[in-house]
Amino acid sequence: MEVKNVKFSELKSNALETIKPHKKTLYKGAGIFLFVTAIFMLASIILTANNHDAAADNIDAIRDLLIYPIILANIAMVAKVYKGETIKASDALENYSSLKRFGKALWAYILPALYILLWTLPVIIITLVITAIAGISFDDINSFAPSVGAICSVVVLVIGVVGISIVKGLQYALNPYILGDNPDISVNESITLSKELMKGYKRKFFLFGLSFIGWALLILPTLGLILIWLLPYCAAATYEFYNHIKREKAEENKAVSDNETVNTDENAKADETTDAE
Repeated sequence: MEVKNVKFSELKSNALETIKPHKKTLYKGAGIFLFVTAIFMLASIILTANNHDAAADNIDAIRDLLIYPIILANIAMVAKVYKGETIKASDALENYSSLKRFGKALWAYILPALYILLWTLPVIIITLVITAIAGISFDDINSFAPSVGAICSVVVLVIGVVGISIVKGLQYALNPYILGDNPDISVNESITLSKELMKGYKRKFFLFGLSFIGWALLILPTLGLILIWLLPYCAAATYEFYNHIKREKAEENKAVSDNETVNTDENAKADETTDAE
């Protein structure tokens, strides 16, 4: 597969070559992510084994919130490599260095999810209204032999929510990479930039993500240890994708600007000719 003039394999090859001199530091950063994740997973398993399911669910929710700043920091480490900046393993915990940084990292996790939720709400509301008008009850939906109307309602709801979530998720997919590249911009600005960059590239990014599915299948058999290598690799490959889109968008904008300049010059010359006549 290609991203216009560049193959996925080329992006991945460039990524591996770029991070090669810094792989030990990046692996240590990914190792910190894996270690913290393992602690939370172990706590959740112990609580579940002792019939504390509610507490285990709370641990899982807290884990997601606390792990994302580390993921974001690992992506920022890759961004620093591409910008020629020095990195160290402790950078993986950089978003814990101040309350402001931690808050921004959490917001980078929460805000896209809120936007996706807001986009799915109309589908949920419309489906519930249609269900109510059709006289379909929740008991009918939950019964062992639901009616055709109940089945259709559930199918429409699932397809609508999943479809919108995938599309909006792809739109916001570059958010962490933009933040890593431009740490001073706000999360909302980053999301807006991601939406602009992903115009015309959502399908390609989806296919690009699927190209890693083979590696993802190895996470369980390796007890997650492959993530020490996989996290920097995926981050770098995606950063290559992001950089390539930036260049292509810049070239497109330049071409449009040049055309507008040419048209302006031609119009000016035409006006001068008309005045001379």
